[in-house]
Amino acid sequence: MSSWLLLGEVVLAVLVSLVLLRRYGDVRRQSKLVLVATTMAWCLSCLMLATLPLDVATTIYRQCVTRHRDNGSTLGSSDSPCSKPWSFLPSPVLPIFWHVVYWTSQFLTWLLLPFMQSFSAAADFSVMGKVRSALLANAIYYGSYLIIFTSLLIYVLVATNVHLDAFRLRSLCAAASNTWGLLLVILLLGRGLLEVPRSLWRQAGGVERLHRAYLVAARLATERAEADDKMSDCIEDVQRMSAAVSHNQILSRHLDTIIKKFPNDIQEKLHQEEGSVEWDDSKPLPSEASLVCLHKSVKKAVEGTHRASRLWSRLIEEAFHLEDVELCSNSPSREFHRSLASSSQPPAFLGRSVLTARVQWLWFCFFRSAVCRILAFFMVLLSFAVLWSECTFFSASPVLSLFAIALSAAEKAQDYTYIHLSCFLTILYLSLCTYHTVFRIRFFHIFQLIPHQQTNHYSLLFSGSLFCRLTPPLCLNLLGLLHLDSHVVLKQRNETAYTEIMGHMDVVPFIADGVYIYYPMVTVLVCLATYFHLGTRSLSAFGLPQCLGDELISDSLTSDLVEEGRELIRREKRKRQRLEDADLRKKEWKERFGTNENGCRGVAQEPEKFQTDTATKGSSRSRGQEGLGTSDRIELLSDVEPMDFNEDQSLEELEMGTESRYQPAGRYASLSRTRNFFDDL
Repeated sequence: MSSWLLLGEVVLAVLVSLVLLRRYGDVRRQSKLVLVATTMAWCLSCLMLATLPLDVATTIYRQCVTRHRDNGSTLGSSDSPCSKPWSFLPSPVLPIFWHVVYWTSQFLTWLLLPFMQSFSAAADFSVMGKVRSALLANAIYYGSYLIIFTSLLIYVLVATNVHLDAFRLRSLCAAASNTWGLLLVILLLGRGLLEVPRSLWRQAGGVERLHRAYLVAARLATERAEADDKMSDCIEDVQRMSAAVSHNQILSRHLDTIIKKFPNDIQEKLHQEEGSVEWDDSKPLPSEASLVCLHKSVKKAVEGTHRASRLWSRLIEEAFHLEDVELCSNSPSREFHRSLASSSQPPAFLGRSVLTARVQWLWFCFFRSAVCRILAFFMVLLSFAVLWSECTFFSASPVLSLFAIALSAAEKAQDYTYIHLSCFLTILYLSLCTYHTVFRIRFFHIFQLIPHQQTNHYSLLFSGSLFCRLTPPLCLNLLGLLHLDSHVVLKQRNETAYTEIMGHMDVVPFIADGVYIYYPMVTVLVCLATYFHLGTRSLSAFGLPQCLGDELISDSLTSDLVEEGRELIRREKRKRQRLEDADLRKKEWKERFGTNENGCRGVAQEPEKFQTDTATKGSSRSRGQEGLGTSDRIELLSDVEPMDFNEDQSLEELEMGTESRYQPAGRYASLSRTRNFFDDL
């Protein structure tokens, strides 16, 4: 039973990693080696979190056996009060498992993944060139950590005056890695303990969600414009480079590699306009180093343009959906209807039988907000329990940690099901609060996990490295909250297999007394700073971009951005409505007139009827315009689209969010809503 349970946890960890990879990574476009390394890092982290409750239950059983053996009881006798848990694992299984998982994750986070980050970011044209650039980029990284570790090793040898053997050296390496990870865990956990319930509470408010969608739309429109400008600059640079390296075969081959990074339409344009731009003879001829810099700029520009376009299309769909929810919330029919036929619809078989209009209205307009508020309330209680336990877990007598009190009661009752469930839920909530900040943080476009398969190679690898670095100290922190670390409670008891492999944090005295015991209290200060938005206010005061996305809607500048985003969404909806009307008119044309046997339209077969219908529609349109008042005319004039509107643009291009800036300007839309189908021919 226990072996099957461990195998099931492995399968579950792999499935969770694949789900995350499908949401954030692009399997078809990105390197398979990067995806495999990232998936392995995520899988090892999930596996450590899922296996720790098994280790806790097994340790509690062994502690019970040891206690009664010291009292004279015989293991396996009928009067032995220790019942074996259904998830009990034999002695060599867990130590071997922790050896493999822990040291593999440490190899990934400190050696392999940092090298792969630099290798994926390198823009050299050969493999050896990328390897050389990656080694140079990691020289400072590895050198700084080597200096810190050497200083720590010298301090241990001088301060403790003990012999340094292989086991103590391994414990020192684990203590140094866990100390660095614990510093990050407490900061991320402190913010997540408040931000996770607050995010759920915000999800319950439809108006606030809609305002935030408008805010993101305004900022994303600015990013799209900047991405287009960078793309135009890169195109001009490539054209100038093409004129300069036309007589150099090696550099021309490198330039062809750069051109292949562009989309197909831009590649065709570059080949057609080849030779239209001349190189300035006063400047020196480009070298391979300059082409490497251009290659890096082109990769960033293409990636930024593609990401901004996809995010814009996703945001438009979300904003349309939120507007539909807001409109249907007060609907007397209590049915959910979408304003656009092109919006995302549920599957046909579900829409007819299960996800009907009434069911969708009940969920989107009624139950969803209630469920989010209930979950937010329970998570607030869990956050208070974690904060209290983080500040009091070092108190062994009396026991003040709430999780240690609950585990002690379950240990006396030998309720191993409750032990598994409570440990799993606790480590799940701790990891949710910690990794929530990792998925939300945005560091100057260098690191950002973007959903809908828009995360780049560097961010994927960095997230995998961060997961492997944060998970071991997070597990060690849970053992401290449960009072299963004998060096924390200063009591002789059986150690978990996880602690036996990693050792304790008291290898270095100031780490054991200061960092490991009292530093977790910083979570309270981080929660207070998050509640009052001190980080956002500080960044705004210095004019820096906000890294965590917790914008203040009440700010005047933010309110202006909300209004700008509302206008952008309204303009996009009008474009799609016109396209849907045009498609509907074309469909009516085909259904009404069709084609004859010779493949020609059937207009000539019924000329009198066709002319009568056209005259009728023209006269009704004239009467409709004559009946308009002054206010209606002004409203129609204000509703005219800008010069760059092109009605012939296909709906697929709008869904992808690609507004071509190289096409000629479109025509004005008609001022009248009742247009006949000849205007589209």
